[in-house]
Amino acid sequence: ALHKQLDADFTGIGFPKDKIILGGDHLGPLTWQDETEKDAMEKSIELVKLFVLAGFKKIHLDTSMRVADDPKDQVLSDETIARRGAILYEACEEAYQELLKENPCEARPAFIIGSEVPIPGGAQEAEDTIQVTSPEAVEQTIRVYREQFEKRGLKDAFSNIIGIVVQPGVEFGDA
Repeated sequence: ALHKQLDADFTGIGFPKDKIILGGDHLGPLTWQDETEKDAMEKSIELVKLFVLAGFKKIHLDTSMRVADDPKDQVLSDETIARRGAILYEACEEAYQELLKENPCEARPAFIIGSEVPIPGGAQEAEDTIQVTSPEAVEQTIRVYREQFEKRGLKDAFSNIIGIVVQPGVEFGDA
């Protein structure tokens, strides 16, 4: 349905549909933080599959937020974030395989991973300092995601990952 809508919207203005790249941002359990991991992840799996099936080609897997049964007094571990990210990546891959059945030339989505990111919409309050992501933290993110992908048999996942979210030392807010 999305493809037909794009055809209708862009035919009239002469912009080629194949030059449009749709991207999904902060895809994960954000909307379902008050639910258990099981429920939030089931809904997140459905969400990312629908994005891929609708033709979105840039997928930002964001599993950095706590859900209802995560400890409230601890930062989420890199392992938890990466495990959830690998589950969502696998769901995206399944959806992409469905698309290939309809169109063997379908372009593969590209992925963004990582957790060092402001919440959607930017900072909600004034900040005096910003914690810049260290090279060691990036290396840790890559290492832990590789481990989680391998546990799920997704050995070539990093060939489809085009970016890792970091905090470069700048911020924006909702104002």
